[in-house]
Amino acid sequence: MILLRIFKDSRTLGILALIILSVAIFLGSFIQPGPLEAHVGMPFYTLIFGAIHKVPLLDRIVALLLLWVMGYLLIRLGISYVLLEQRSLMPGLFLLLFSAALPATQQVSPALVGAIFYLMAFNILFNVHDKPPDTLLAFSGGLVMALGSM
Repeated sequence: MILLRIFKDSRTLGILALIILSVAIFLGSFIQPGPLEAHVGMPFYTLIFGAIHKVPLLDRIVALLLLWVMGYLLIRLGISYVLLEQRSLMPGLFLLLFSAALPATQQVSPALVGAIFYLMAFNILFNVHDKPPDTLLAFSGGLVMALGSM
């Protein structure tokens, strides 16, 4: 109950608890990384993340950083567009808990990288109703989605 109150009400303690919880979740894969699954992605993905897969510890650290960015984007979407009644860090917490259930999300994969771009595209597309029709925000959102699929 105390943990839920920390994630719901307290910003500073909630962020600190999210960082500690995510490192604790990934601790087993940091200590004993184990074999990595071979991911075949598009050439752009292979160019950027191809060398990371050769070092298991670095792969896990980058995956944790990508999950932190995804959690931040989810929290930002919830806060900016008041998708939740009360502003909280719960979307980031649930992302970390659900990602801990699948060991494949504890390493860098094309789906993990692409999900960040999709969240950024949703953030762009949610702004469409506030802007004049000639701002090309829908095109920008589509461009970000296309970049994420590369």
